[in-house]
Amino acid sequence: MKPAVSIITPYLNAEAFILKLIENIKLQTFSNWELLLIDDDSSDGGHLKVELAASLDKRIKPLRSPKERNKLSRIGPWFARNFGLKNAQANLIAFLDVDDLWHPQKLEFQVAMHQNKEIAVTYSNHSSRIINAERIFPSCVSSQDFLSHNPIPLSCSMLDKSLVGRGFTATFLEDYCFWIDVSKRIEGQGIRNLNNFLTYYGEHLDNRNKNKFHSLIYSYQAYRAAGFGMFHSSLCCARWIVHHSLRLFKESFIRKSCQRFSTIDDHMLHHFEAN
Repeated sequence: MKPAVSIITPYLNAEAFILKLIENIKLQTFSNWELLLIDDDSSDGGHLKVELAASLDKRIKPLRSPKERNKLSRIGPWFARNFGLKNAQANLIAFLDVDDLWHPQKLEFQVAMHQNKEIAVTYSNHSSRIINAERIFPSCVSSQDFLSHNPIPLSCSMLDKSLVGRGFTATFLEDYCFWIDVSKRIEGQGIRNLNNFLTYYGEHLDNRNKNKFHSLIYSYQAYRAAGFGMFHSSLCCARWIVHHSLRLFKESFIRKSCQRFSTIDDHMLHHFEAN
């Protein structure tokens, strides 16, 4: 039977994470999936665990990046993801980084939402398993939103394979460049949030965009890789700066407000205890 969802997970020296990810996927309440695990030239024993798991569950498909991969462009999992897309059999595509996890009902909820043919992309909110933080994304986004920031983390998403286009490119923010390219093909179709926390972000491996200055440089490279000219890319960078400045201000305001109310609560508690 043809799978309804192809899950694409590249991995590199991820022996410590790979079995936990496989067990997490096997817990999904929606079971008609295939898991494409692409070994991106690992030097540890992760691929042996994948091959063992595949021998026990035919939905798990072990793959290896082709040898002809350009060693000079080894700046991320873009090549392995494209190889996974090439081998995907399903009409719906989901991505999962090897150090992230899903709620057991994530696929069930997303596949149900994709029954509405007016919806092209679905995504969820996520929480961090490391820093105990949550991230809530807008209920819906438009193609214009991608010109100032990346509103959809890859591990939260699901999309129709027909939207993939050229796939991923060799940039540091290959996921951002991917979404910019996908957004060009979404005409009148919706991009919807399930408004639930269904993805658990790992922050273990390869989090390359924590420095905001570097993120700005990488974003400019993503705009250029997406086919924008220098002026258009610079304009998008200006929008990027405005968006992230407002976001940092908002987060700072919320943090200070929480600290303020916490202080007030402590003061009131001491007052009542004294009386």
